[in-house]
Amino acid sequence: MEYDAIFIGGNRHLIGGRILAGYRLRTEGRKYGYETFVIDTAPSMSWDELTTLLDSVVTKKTLMLGFSIAWLDGYFQNTDINWINDKFFNDLRVKYPHVKFVCGGPGGPWIKGSQIVYRNCDWVLVGFSDISYTKLLDLFSGKPNHGLKYFVDTDNGKKVVQSDINHKIMNPDEIETVLDVEDNFLSYQPVPLEVARGCIFRCSFCSHPFQGAKDYDSYQRTPESLARELRRNYEQFGTTRYILMDDTFNDSMEKLDRLHRAIDMAKLPDFKFMSYLKPELLATKPEMIDKMKALGVSGGFLGMESMNNESRKSVKKGMDFDRVADAVKLFRQRTNVKLEASFIVGLPHDTVDNQYKTLAYMIKNQDEFCVSWHFSGLGMYIDKYGKGASEIDNNPEKFGYEVVNKIPAIPGAPGHFIHWKNEFIDMPAAHKLGITLTNISNIKRRPGGWMVPTAWHMGISDDDIENKTVNQLKIFDVGPSFERNRAIELLKKHTDLKF
Repeated sequence: MEYDAIFIGGNRHLIGGRILAGYRLRTEGRKYGYETFVIDTAPSMSWDELTTLLDSVVTKKTLMLGFSIAWLDGYFQNTDINWINDKFFNDLRVKYPHVKFVCGGPGGPWIKGSQIVYRNCDWVLVGFSDISYTKLLDLFSGKPNHGLKYFVDTDNGKKVVQSDINHKIMNPDEIETVLDVEDNFLSYQPVPLEVARGCIFRCSFCSHPFQGAKDYDSYQRTPESLARELRRNYEQFGTTRYILMDDTFNDSMEKLDRLHRAIDMAKLPDFKFMSYLKPELLATKPEMIDKMKALGVSGGFLGMESMNNESRKSVKKGMDFDRVADAVKLFRQRTNVKLEASFIVGLPHDTVDNQYKTLAYMIKNQDEFCVSWHFSGLGMYIDKYGKGASEIDNNPEKFGYEVVNKIPAIPGAPGHFIHWKNEFIDMPAAHKLGITLTNISNIKRRPGGWMVPTAWHMGISDDDIENKTVNQLKIFDVGPSFERNRAIELLKKHTDLKF
């Protein structure tokens, strides 16, 4: 088979399991007659291996090499297989002069490790680029009515497509993803599933592009669409475990009901899932707890953000922490769900002492509350035009922050990180404290949230997930060997390399 596009990406540490992006774009391209070859183990390949593989799949028909920058921040932890450098891209340009170089991903080009990719690409796709992807292929193939909207960045000549603004999918059922048997998911491994794209809420620190959805049909898939995907995956792989790619899965009972109907329609013998969950809704809609138990909730990621009620109110997390905590404890008691809580260091009104009290609370209440937790420093970012993704980015002074200076994100990429400070802490100290608190936590944390599908993917037993810590299971260390094995299998199939 000859390919119109090659997708190059991967999640070397398997946090949350395999990524969806390559399969999603491949599915969308096929609707319009384009074939995509997915290399989602590229960070696990050496320079020679990846170039040999590309030689075997790139032909005169190939229009583009697409590089996902979503996970490249984790890539450089293994420098032995580091192919991301200027010479690699220069060599490819000489070898394939007819091929366009494209990068994209929701994180943007300021992600650590992506600057080399960014400066070596001709095109940049920003955001959810399902539609942009096919329109770009139309443009590359010379179709006059491609309809792609883009602008040329006058600073560097790159052509930029703002997908979330100009090419948003309007019918959520169109995000159904079709996997191939050759994608080789094993029956115990979780598969990513988009049940919706968007959120009805507007949190001050959130950068999701589709906040404030007004009605269910505008962002939620129908049960019929979900059932097709669930049944197809079960028939191909025996899949019953899922990672729900949804920033707030429990934003409504309607969304839970739609998935429940889809599971029944697909006639699955079992269903387990992990997802982002909004903890406040467990308090206001306690009926969600039994519904999610019936659905098979196994893992959940909770944006707790702060235990300080003043801080919570300032970022539109108005409910008192104690009320939220009581609901979460009831949720865990009824379902034994493995929860991970995230906390932001540097929110308004939070002192350093608050953060250490939060750590002490999490350790003390681990068995009945969240089995895992982590701390992250508050980040603020603005693009080259001074626009941020969240409310805090756009108006830090409103939330009590002073802008110390604006730091260029990375060489070759647009935009700036904001070096901020408030009355208690500044940006560098907040990020350092977040790392310190999380490292302390690793001694106690057990797999919760995104680490549940990570453990599933590696074949870790339910008993070990229940009883062993993150450090004991080496959750952050085992993934590369799994992805290396998948990389070898792909190389064996498409090249003459010997292993």
